[in-house]
Amino acid sequence: GASEVDEAGPGGASEVDEALRRAKEEATSLADRERALRAELSQERARAAAKEQSEAALREELHVALRAGEEARRRAARAAEERAEAAQAWRAEAAEAAFSVERARHAASAATMEESAARQAIHRAKAEATEAAFDEGSGGGGASSSSA
Repeated sequence: GASEVDEAGPGGASEVDEALRRAKEEATSLADRERALRAELSQERARAAAKEQSEAALREELHVALRAGEEARRRAARAAEERAEAAQAWRAEAAEAAFSVERARHAASAATMEESAARQAIHRAKAEATEAAFDEGSGGGGASSSSA
């Protein structure tokens, strides 16, 4: 290399030094840039991994919420079905009770009519007894009878 430097002349050495210096700066700059890009890539990968984790967690939460919602719907449907069955039973009992009340009314009405008929019969019997006593008293030789 010494003969080349000599041949280049006195100004040639400084140009070579300058070129070397620039090459070293560029290499350093490229190495810095590469480190920065690697760091950026690493951060981007970390962000992507965090995003993926977050999405997975959200998917799991959604899945849990959907399962809970489905279970709640099933419980509500069962409860509604049980209420409907209970209401059906209550309606049947109410209809039976209404029928019993109606039978009791008919029986009471029949009893009232029988009682009325019995009172009328008693009234007639008393009237007949009174009439018979009157007839007996007036037709039996003048003796007055006052039977009550």
